Amino acid sequence: MRTRQRHGGGERILVAAPAWVGDAVMTQSLVQVLRERAPGARIDLLSHPRLEPLVGRMSGVDGTVSLPVEHGELGLGVRWRTARELRGRRYGRAVVTKRSLKASLVPWMAGIPRRTGFLGEMRFGLINDVRSLDEEALPLWVQRVAALGQDPGEPPLSPEAVPRPRLRPDP
Repeated sequence: MRTRQRHGGGERILVAAPAWVGDAVMTQSLVQVLRERAPGARIDLLSHPRLEPLVGRMSGVDGTVSLPVEHGELGLGVRWRTARELRGRRYGRAVVTKRSLKASLVPWMAGIPRRTGFLGEMRFGLINDVRSLDEEALPLWVQRVAALGQDPGEPPLSPEAVPRPRLRPDP
């Protein structure tokens, strides 16, 4: 796991990011929404190792947790080992950006008490902070993922109001 130091205490949040580069970039908008609401929080991204160079440049991300599972692969053993590693980090919340069953397994196995996401693929119980997905109000994926960082009942962000991804350049 790669980490950056952030001062102050606060909540520990794990974001389960998608494995695709474009979707991972849009996840940075979610990180900004979370950071606005919890400025002192530690925010780590659970992602495929090939995304670590990208995630390492995302503003607001404190660290990465590697999940070396390929698309379509269950990888239950890898997910279980990763979840066991995460248990000791005492995350208070996980935000699961994808609607797949597999995406919600690690936060659930890690015992993270609040697991935010949209329902999908029979995830009842795995996601316990269920958000309703109104595809008309949230037509863009970046709006949907940013909405997961908002408080329940908060009006959805318009496309113009969604924070734009910000990546740090090389020093």
